[in-house]
Amino acid sequence: MNFWQLISIMRGNLKVVRRVAERSAKWTFIADWVSNHARIVAAQDREKLDFIVSDEFARAVLKKCSVKFFRTKDGRLLSKRRSVFDKRLSALQAFDRYGGAAMEDALEFGSVTVS
Repeated sequence: MNFWQLISIMRGNLKVVRRVAERSAKWTFIADWVSNHARIVAAQDREKLDFIVSDEFARAVLKKCSVKFFRTKDGRLLSKRRSVFDKRLSALQAFDRYGGAAMEDALEFGSVTVS
């Protein structure tokens, strides 16, 4: 998952990303990036925005994420439940099954086809 995707998924909860990053010396640079996120975006610093965060870090953040996803019977990942038959997934479950790109697309567009 790219840094920008994780930030997008976490939306208004960047404090969680920073707190997780501050817990380990190997992730402190990410805490700095979160603190300077507005400047990084304004400068379109692709080196940082496109940086692939480790699955370990992504999972540690997403474990604390309150965003929910939904899986339809016909193979779509949704950002909002449309039917009582849609299966609810935590952000961590969605990441483990479909990855960060699908999660970000579901949040951006409302739904995305997944396998």
